[in-house]
Amino acid sequence: MSAAPATPARRRPSTWLALGLFGLALGMMGFVAVVTFLPEAEATSARVADAAEAVVILVSLPTVILIPGVGAVLAIQRPDNAIGWILLVAGIGIIMGIFGPFWVDWSVIVGTELPGYRTIDWLWSPMQSLGFTLLIFWLPLLFPDGHLPSPRWRPLAWVLGITMVVSFVLESIVDRGGEFGRTLDGPVAIDDATADAMIVVLDLMGLVALVSLSLILVSVVVRFRRSRGVERQQMKWFLAAASLVLACVVPMTVAWLAGAEDLGPALFYAFFIALAFLPIAIGIAVMRYRLYEIDRRISRTIGWALVTGLLVGAFALLVLGSSAVLE
Repeated sequence: MSAAPATPARRRPSTWLALGLFGLALGMMGFVAVVTFLPEAEATSARVADAAEAVVILVSLPTVILIPGVGAVLAIQRPDNAIGWILLVAGIGIIMGIFGPFWVDWSVIVGTELPGYRTIDWLWSPMQSLGFTLLIFWLPLLFPDGHLPSPRWRPLAWVLGITMVVSFVLESIVDRGGEFGRTLDGPVAIDDATADAMIVVLDLMGLVALVSLSLILVSVVVRFRRSRGVERQQMKWFLAAASLVLACVVPMTVAWLAGAEDLGPALFYAFFIALAFLPIAIGIAVMRYRLYEIDRRISRTIGWALVTGLLVGAFALLVLGSSAVLE
């Protein structure tokens, strides 16, 4: 017997769901892009302080859109793979964290009462946390096929899932002095003692998440060591992009801890540019497009990094030497 023909993508409900969610993401970012440069934005959090902040917005917009964009493509082409849906929902959550304060400020400060602004003020913070949880925890745990590395990782998935749900619920309820950046009062009235207890539980959930993240990194190493053929190439694409992001996060964190504010904007731009490569690499890996070019690209990247490092080091020595001579 011959296999039943596959259902065309345009006839699958999952296709229209993915397109609808991506349209929502585009609409939210379109609103942010438009109102940021309107005169009324001067009185709101959408105000652009200077040219550097405008550059941050212009650099971050394409990067943020790439996450749900690649997710939508994967969800349409590979609807049975959870990776596309994770990217899509994570992108919407992160974008909602950007969009929410803009929408609420425009309703409260400017005076144009936009629909659902109270609900958005209530949900944008936990939705943003959910987006980062999916991106940081679930994506590396399930990449590249949308399944756990083996059944032995199920307890970790359960712990991570419970932590995510509890954190989402508590962050939705706790509303104390703008604890999570809200402008309006939350829909649930709780006393200070209950709020303090919820904050403690949230902190505990954060500790559980950190332990879970360390185990997730172990799972990535285990999956990579066991992978062969196509899966090995997929893991290489993912790890190459993740390493690029990490290479920007580390100096950005060090600069922030050291109080080197002058380096902040440049490192922030580099981080967002590097972050753009993560969904692109995931898309290439899952769709298996030019999958086996990763080895050549990694070799070129290492060579480029070495040359750049030598040039930067030589320039730094030249500057230090010139300063010493001039002094």
